[in-house]
Amino acid sequence: MERHRPALAYVVPRFQNPTGTVLPPLAGRRLVEAANALGVPLVDDEVLADLAFAPGPREPSLSAYGEVIAVGSLSKVVWGGLRIGWVRGPAPLVARLARLKALHDLGSDLPSQLVATRLLDDFAPVLASRTAAVRAGHDHLRAELARLLPAWSCAPATGGQTLWVRLPHGDGVSFAQLALRHGVAVLPGATTDALGGSLRHLRLHFLAPTEVLTEAVRRLAAAWAEYTPGPEPERASLHAIVV
Repeated sequence: MERHRPALAYVVPRFQNPTGTVLPPLAGRRLVEAANALGVPLVDDEVLADLAFAPGPREPSLSAYGEVIAVGSLSKVVWGGLRIGWVRGPAPLVARLARLKALHDLGSDLPSQLVATRLLDDFAPVLASRTAAVRAGHDHLRAELARLLPAWSCAPATGGQTLWVRLPHGDGVSFAQLALRHGVAVLPGATTDALGGSLRHLRLHFLAPTEVLTEAVRRLAAAWAEYTPGPEPERASLHAIVV
């Protein structure tokens, strides 16, 4: 931030997509303090933050450490089609954003807003049901990967919707192409890495029903049995990414 003075910084500190990782509290505090000191607006994407598998105390949100623009949504916890979200931040900024939104879309649709208010009136059981379902999918997917693809490595997630899988050899891009021919679409890690790394990684989500996850892993295992990696692709340079 000192070197480039960006117009805005955006971070997903809890259950980041695609890696599923959580930003340590000390790093979060340092990030907020640096952004505030340098006058860089910092956006904290909290859309996945509620999908923690374990009950109990959670890491404080970044807004606990200073001025942050926090954004949330019901689309991950309730249903992807419920496009109702919110912004939390300094009052003058929120008022300005509300005016801009009114000019651009004339307001969100009323049925979705009514559904959202009813859900938020008794949100705890909705959240508990959703996190239980997501955790069951996570545990099932990891068990199937361990059974059929034991050479693949992936740390257990503590929340969110995705597993970050490392292949023992080859690269995610070429394997994803082969997996697609077996009827499974997976996201190569390199396509999510702005610095061109994560070549051997895949992002797998665990949102599908367990029987679908079972079939998906079976097809991935069949694709892996056929997979012959080519030459290791070169890591993309930052210059190439910028261009």
